[in-house]
Amino acid sequence: MKNKSGLSLFCIRVIIVYVFAYSVVVFTNMILDHDHIFHQDKVLGYINRKEKIPLHIDTRWFNLVKIRKQYIHPNDVIVIGSSRSLPIGANLGFNNIANLSSIGLHLYDLQVMLQNIDSLHLKNQVVLSLDPWIFNSNNPESRYKNAYTYSWRYLFNFRYFKYNLAMKRRQEIADVYFSDGSRQYSNDIDCEASQRAANSFVNEKGYLHDEFTDFYINMDYVKTLGEILKHGLLSKKIWLQPLNPVLYNNSNCVIIKKQVEKTESIIRDLALKNNIPVYGSFFKQFQDCDYEDHKHLKRKVLKTEFTNLISTFNLQIN
Repeated sequence: MKNKSGLSLFCIRVIIVYVFAYSVVVFTNMILDHDHIFHQDKVLGYINRKEKIPLHIDTRWFNLVKIRKQYIHPNDVIVIGSSRSLPIGANLGFNNIANLSSIGLHLYDLQVMLQNIDSLHLKNQVVLSLDPWIFNSNNPESRYKNAYTYSWRYLFNFRYFKYNLAMKRRQEIADVYFSDGSRQYSNDIDCEASQRAANSFVNEKGYLHDEFTDFYINMDYVKTLGEILKHGLLSKKIWLQPLNPVLYNNSNCVIIKKQVEKTESIIRDLALKNNIPVYGSFFKQFQDCDYEDHKHLKRKVLKTEFTNLISTFNLQIN
């Protein structure tokens, strides 16, 4: 009897510990809620008041909330791309922009965003800023994998608990978002610093990591993009932003350069088949001082480029 009594007492203690632990997890996730999963009203409040939004809002989740709550106006020009197109909008002085770009954009992000927009039967103009690595099946980017599975289950999610605690400890917020989705980055760095950043990426990583890891063009991805361009009511335009020329002048980049050339050729063929205009090129000539690093144009140059794009596509942007 004593053994049974002792075992029962042990089980009760274990249950109490588990209940307490999960209570802490649930309470923390609900209160901190870094990605505003359970407090969408806060996200909508930012939009309604046209406020700048703290950096800690997840861009993918923020974009979905805007689409599903129908905060995209009929006259908005939609911009979808990676961090390279995130500054486009009120941040650079452009009005009636709905920027749905995501840091580390994956083809799946593009697919999800357009499917959600198409479900509302919108006929807006949309600029798709495609990256050179859009078809790379070995791209290690993984942020998109869990971004569209948020639910009340995240109350009990221990990873979200650790994530909330980690982000709570981060005090410095260098960048903010505008309510249209555009991102305000830190001030542009000087030419010497930008060259150093680009050369560091090539010299230290051999241009074989990050988005260009084991660059292999996946034909299934090509087929997916073809389907994306073919369907929907949106009036699509494609924007190819250039990469820093320092990359192409490095001996480590010869194979990668050929893959990027092939990628651009495929995108242009798909665009031609679907009567979609293309602006720019991955190889458009800019000075290396026009970049923040190996892939991001400085704000002034980016603004000029997008202004030229507006003129080329005759977009109605104020």
